[in-house]
Amino acid sequence: MRCEVGPAGPRDAKIILVGEAPSTVEIQQGIPFVGPAGEKLNSCLHQAGLIRAHCYITNLIPYQIDNIKTYYNSSRGALTTEGLKQRDRLAEELASLPANVVVALGNPAACALTGKASINERRGYIVAATEHFNNRKVLPTIHPASVLYASKGRGNPYFGMYYIAHDLKKAAIECEFPHILYDGQVIKIPASFEEALAFLKEIKTHKRVAVDIETIEFEVACIGFAVSRDLAYVIPLHKAWTEDQEHIIWLAVEGILADESITKIGHNFIYDRIVLLRKNHVQVCGITEDTMLAHSVVYPDFRKSLAFLASIYTNLPYWKDMAKFKASKEEE
Repeated sequence: MRCEVGPAGPRDAKIILVGEAPSTVEIQQGIPFVGPAGEKLNSCLHQAGLIRAHCYITNLIPYQIDNIKTYYNSSRGALTTEGLKQRDRLAEELASLPANVVVALGNPAACALTGKASINERRGYIVAATEHFNNRKVLPTIHPASVLYASKGRGNPYFGMYYIAHDLKKAAIECEFPHILYDGQVIKIPASFEEALAFLKEIKTHKRVAVDIETIEFEVACIGFAVSRDLAYVIPLHKAWTEDQEHIIWLAVEGILADESITKIGHNFIYDRIVLLRKNHVQVCGITEDTMLAHSVVYPDFRKSLAFLASIYTNLPYWKDMAKFKASKEEE
């Protein structure tokens, strides 16, 4: 008969922490997260200003397992049949709890709660749980066990503690209100060629402009300009206009990027500049600022992707999910 480890903490806690499965130490003591990973979790909770005794702590799987592959397929980022059974068991366990924020520790827990994994990309972003968990707010973060040892290509695992602590601080804020409240942001997409030109004319009046491109088939599919924290314009390009119209739009884009009086801001901006120059003969002139380089100077050992920076410095949804949501709405 399998020895199970039940949850710990008050049932009226504001925050729920969900791990993967108990370790040998936790089986022996009958308490979740009391082994080496639990010590790391306690340290992160302390850094976040949270008290462990005030949190409800449990696991996706209540007993010790030999291999997570029986429950979670990492290559597919999906639960197996056995994993789905444990998801349903967890949903039943949490159903009567009032907490509106659940911190998912690791990929299996995140997948069970949200239907999505990819912790390295999605950690730190508030998302809605699936209907099995009453659409509560879920904050995925990396599992504390991952900071115990260095995995190939990940460097010093110690820095992961800062990521977990940051995410727990966000959970402490989010647990005070029930709804997902993202930073206010307006993204304008032109409905016509004339409106696209009007947008570009407006953008050129600003002295600081953030720039980003997206490519499809090695061609610039669209270019985005943010003129403030809460207002951005996206200009579609690849196959969006006639050849003459696209030529005129590119001239207007060049008028912004080549204007030395406008400071351009980008992330890993050297890539955008090379693509624009080689593929479209558009040169970026004047002062440029790079958020990846600025972040690297301040935190040289931290991750540098745009996904990571957005999770740390903003309260926005994961933008790839935003794009999929918009596409599905357009298809309806």
